[in-house]
Amino acid sequence: MAMNGPFADDFWKMRVLPSTWAFKIKRFPDGAVKKFKACFCACGNRQEHGVNNRETWSPVVNWSTICTIMILAAKERLVSAQCDITAAFVTAPIPPDEVVYVAQPCGFVQGTNKVLCLKTCLYGMRQSRRYFFQYLTEKLQKQGLESSDLVPCLFLGKDILAIIYVDDVLLYGRSEEAIDELITNLKNDDVRLRKEGTAKGYLGLKLERDRNKPILSQPGLIKRVIEGLSLSSKFSPTVSTPAEQAALPRDIDGKSATG
Repeated sequence: MAMNGPFADDFWKMRVLPSTWAFKIKRFPDGAVKKFKACFCACGNRQEHGVNNRETWSPVVNWSTICTIMILAAKERLVSAQCDITAAFVTAPIPPDEVVYVAQPCGFVQGTNKVLCLKTCLYGMRQSRRYFFQYLTEKLQKQGLESSDLVPCLFLGKDILAIIYVDDVLLYGRSEEAIDELITNLKNDDVRLRKEGTAKGYLGLKLERDRNKPILSQPGLIKRVIEGLSLSSKFSPTVSTPAEQAALPRDIDGKSATG
């Protein structure tokens, strides 16, 4: 009926996006499993500009900013908190002038002729990061934090600062109470924020202190890269070089080099 009835033209203009499931393992800096994640995603590669997406650009904090803030925070002995936002993109509303249809998720089909008309974003959509960043920016501004003019993902307040990397949040403050108050206020404003500990292990970074010198490293990532390239000792055992260890002697009667 939908394809051949009076609303057939509207049906074919819907441009329903396929859906899929994405599974991911989140790890600690040493490579140990932190949690298993499953996300219902829209196939954003099937979106068409001007039909079911418009603006897609969104800022992402770079590594130099993260490392600089971590080192400065260690020197100033600031209190840190690492937070995760549950189903982050799903909380970001889609503007009413954008209509996006998605096929039902595998395993949760409610009728064969039905599709989903999205009111909020899904993972996989090209505009999800942009709308989520706008959503989170509004929430942080309500709490007195303003985005840096040079680094949009760095938010500065009176006694606290926040780094946003997609849906991972790193907070630094002069006291534990200031951080807890911000987290509580964001939760009361419908932000599904969950505290996961300190800055140790943020985005796989390992932060250590050698006397008064902070040291940043990524041992888990380095180990996985070495094993992925089969460069570990179990795949490529060490072999002594067959070359003679002594220095090469001078050959007085040898031919001169040409080239």
